Amino acid sequence: MRNLYLATFMTAGLLAGLAAGAAEQTTAKEAELTIVLDLTDGSHLVGTPSVNELKLVSTLGKIQLPLMNVTKVVFDAAKETAEVSLNNGDRLSGIVDLSSMAIKASWGKVKIASQHVRTLTVHGNETNWNLRAEFSTSDNPTGPWAYGWTADAGTAFTNFQSKCQSRGGEGWRLDPEAPVVWINRSNHVIDAAKTGEVSLHAGSNGSHCVVRWKAPRSCKVVVKGTFGAGDSGSVDVRILHNSIELFSVADTRKDEPFALEIEVAQGDTVDFDVGAGINGYINGNTPLDADISVK
Repeated sequence: MRNLYLATFMTAGLLAGLAAGAAEQTTAKEAELTIVLDLTDGSHLVGTPSVNELKLVSTLGKIQLPLMNVTKVVFDAAKETAEVSLNNGDRLSGIVDLSSMAIKASWGKVKIASQHVRTLTVHGNETNWNLRAEFSTSDNPTGPWAYGWTADAGTAFTNFQSKCQSRGGEGWRLDPEAPVVWINRSNHVIDAAKTGEVSLHAGSNGSHCVVRWKAPRSCKVVVKGTFGAGDSGSVDVRILHNSIELFSVADTRKDEPFALEIEVAQGDTVDFDVGAGINGYINGNTPLDADISVK
């Protein structure tokens, strides 16, 4: 009886905590959550969920988890169970029921049974984004990040299409050479970029290298980081919100830290822009550390 009472008490407390957490955040509809399903047959499906809760049966009982609180679900076909990771660091195990959830993809609506799912990832409920940690050499755009170029500061943005790899660096570029954005995957410094740093380089034709963050929902964000001193050439660095300049330093060769608070609407863009200085684009590699957090 004591164990039953304890389980009931824990379940009630957990549900109350989840409800309180959900009340403090925007609803799934407002945040326009995106579900990414990786299936057991190798298929990859992206869409929006028809419901805002995930049904879990665990040793604590039946729990309806707000999707806003879920980051990832990993299914174990052998055990017919799943592990659910929450955005507060908690993990719950049990049986996940997807029967009531339809996924609206770009080509139509579909329901997928749990036994056919390897992982389920929820996007749109994040509260922090970090360029270095989330830099992708396989997908562009990736999540809220995109890598590209502009003819001049604040002009039309175009995604890079070509991948590049050299001397331990990997990234994206505009053929044949620059502008380019890349990450140092090696264990040594490359053109002033340290291991793990993401670096931007402007183009020879006056084009700018731009890393773009697109707001997944409306909120206030804190944008912090540094345009690093980088290579020996001088550069112009900027941060723009919807093409409106919020931060800029011209013809610099030193570290340029920044800290901004920005009210963003869903779909707004924040651009981190590197252009050539007065001496041209040579030796213009500029490491960028950018961290964006919901305030």
